[in-house]
Amino acid sequence: RAFAPLREYLLNWICHLSTFYYLFPVQRKHGFRAAIDKDPIRNIIRAHKEATGMNNRISAHFVACEKNEVETHFEYPSTIVLPRRGSSSSAGYDFVCPYSLDFGPHEEKVIPMWVKCLDMPRDKVLKLYVRSSIGIKRGLELSNSTGIIDSDYVWCIFVALRNRRDVPAHIDAGERIVQGIFESYYVTCDDAPIADERTGGIGSTGKK
Repeated sequence: RAFAPLREYLLNWICHLSTFYYLFPVQRKHGFRAAIDKDPIRNIIRAHKEATGMNNRISAHFVACEKNEVETHFEYPSTIVLPRRGSSSSAGYDFVCPYSLDFGPHEEKVIPMWVKCLDMPRDKVLKLYVRSSIGIKRGLELSNSTGIIDSDYVWCIFVALRNRRDVPAHIDAGERIVQGIFESYYVTCDDAPIADERTGGIGSTGKK
């Protein structure tokens, strides 16, 4: 146990250095893929990466917004909870509602999460989905079906929830309402963006 930190440090360095070795493999008798699958060192490295999550981490991180950053009629919450995954195998980061809210039948509310996502890689997008407990049990849904947070959107994240039922619905402050999942996306071979950089927040890229 005394050598556990040193062992972890060495394994991390082996994982990083091994990347250069396997980027330029030598063709072996039974082919590259067969050699990889039978290579015990490669299997150890692969298992270590899966156990520590080194193979799927990105540079993005969530940050709480300051009071003067957001234009909204909602009051600044006393506590801002940053999104977290429910377990080590969860794909989505749960967003917590900062307020206790009542929805009338078919009523819609645009809720500031007081959280922004920074340093997201350009080839990634954060997609927001309503949590199943909110959608199935409460009858609440996202007004835009799926929220799209681009890598160049660095402002407060808002969530628009709508009650699709004929009866009222309620959300408690601190309740997890939506989950955000980071995904990769692709562009066409003749891609020609309208602008190189975003100049504003919600809806800014749709203005002529």
